[in-house]
Amino acid sequence: MRHGEWITVHPVPGSFTILVGAFLEIASNGRCKSAVHRTTVDDRAARISVGSGLSPPPENVKITPAPKLVENAKSGAKFRSVTCQEFIQLFQSNSTDKSELDLIRM
Repeated sequence: MRHGEWITVHPVPGSFTILVGAFLEIASNGRCKSAVHRTTVDDRAARISVGSGLSPPPENVKITPAPKLVENAKSGAKFRSVTCQEFIQLFQSNSTDKSELDLIRM
């Protein structure tokens, strides 16, 4: 989305796209942006979309902005630290219009 509107992203022939998730956005202190993935059906060409998730054990691993990136940022840390479990709970219980990242943004 850009300015509240969905945008069309045209595929590059012979390539694949990786959408980074929220944990990487937190760890990169906002340098890598997570994206919401939405698709529409195209009756002219076939496509394959594969979803895959990867995360550390939820109970005891803190997701936090990388210290070097915070040191170099003019505004400091952009997100508070959370455990994977806290983030998953935010995701599952979020009934607001805000994203989970917005809920932990500093």
